[in-house]
Amino acid sequence: DATSQSAAARKSLGTLRDFRDTVLSETALGRQLIDEYNIFTPRVLYLFIVEPSLRKEAGRFIEVTTPIVETMLPRRSARASGPKVTATVIRAVTLFVETLIAADCKHKHDSNLSAVVKARFAEIKPDKLIGLTGSDLKQALKL
Repeated sequence: DATSQSAAARKSLGTLRDFRDTVLSETALGRQLIDEYNIFTPRVLYLFIVEPSLRKEAGRFIEVTTPIVETMLPRRSARASGPKVTATVIRAVTLFVETLIAADCKHKHDSNLSAVVKARFAEIKPDKLIGLTGSDLKQALKL
């Protein structure tokens, strides 16, 4: 029901905030990603308003990545295993990124959101991440 979906969404967003505050903030690359997030948040929020498909893909992105992100948090790092990055996760991430870029291009603006997202996505080489757990992923991404 809507109440349980709302509670799950709050939990996922809390996990993502914890990841930002406890993992990303500890490295130079992570801090750069946080800065980019802060710069582009108004633009992304606007795109969420005007592109319902982007909201849908963002929800799917959060749904499939949160369990992996949870294992990257310091309080969870003692777990040796956990959910792994799968082709399904990569597809959801890729579809979100592609939808974000398409929405940004459709609603042209003077921001360079699309260029930054394309560059960042190319850097991570998503297909090479399949099979990694959260702790492996953290090391692979140098976070």
